[in-house]
Parts: sequence; structure tokens; C-alpha cells
Amino acid sequence: MTRPPDRDQEARQGPGVPTRDVAREGSATSIAQAASDSDSWVSFALVPASGVFEGQVAVVGQTRIEGTVLGSVRGPGDLVLGTEGRIEGRIDCETVSSHGEILGPIVARKRAYLGDGAHFEGDLVTAAVEVDGHVVWNGQARVSR
Repeated sequence: MTRPPDRDQEARQGPGVPTRDVAREGSATSIAQAASDSDSWVSFALVPASGVFEGQVAVVGQTRIEGTVLGSVRGPGDLVLGTEGRIEGRIDCETVSSHGEILGPIVARKRAYLGDGAHFEGDLVTAAVEVDGHVVWNGQARVSR
């Protein structure tokens, strides 16, 4: 029951927002279930570009952030921060991949990747780190298995 993308909805909410309105369809489908239905989502960001979320974000599975989070980001999953993404707070998850801005410490239990354009102000604790391209990083790293 997917509809073609609603261009007016995309203009109001920005890219990375679901192309269907789960609540309007009268379904009890959760965001996580709807996000796994690749036919109904162009690309899914928990916080879309130009969106702002204040509070704690739970990272379960792969979680993409394109907007701003003011608070901690924690959980057993993998965090992907897009080029327009910004996190002001502590990050604690399995892996972190960033092309955006992070202001706060990172604990990445498996791996941290700072890609081209990333800006990171904080300390990093991880098992492996990769820095690629033009990255600004002010802080210390502790890399150990």
C-alpha cells in the first residue's frame, strides 16, 4: 500500500522523511518496522536535515541522523551522521561514522570513522579509528581492544 512520494510533504519536512504517512493509513506500524520496508521509504533519517531533537536518542540497528541532536546518543547499534548532522552530547554505541559535527565525547566499542568534512570536538575511546579527508578533530584518542 505505498503511495508515490508526496513532493509537498518532502518540501515541508525535508529529504530523508518517509514517503508515506503511516498514521494516516491507520496502521499500527512502528517507525522501525516502516523503516525496514524499503519500498515505502526513499531514505530514512531518525532526525532529518533541518530537524532538531532534544533528549536522548536510542541507537538500535543502523541509525542515521541528518539534523541536530541536543543530548546523548546511546545504544547497541551503529550511528551514521550525515554532512548536515550535528550532535551536542555524549555518544556511546557500537560504531560511529560521521561526516557531520560532533561536540562531545565518543565511545565507539568497535570502530569510529571520521569522513571528509567531519568536525569533532571531544575525546574518543574505540577499538579502531579511521580518519579520511579533510577532518577537524580537537581531542584525545584512546584506541585499545
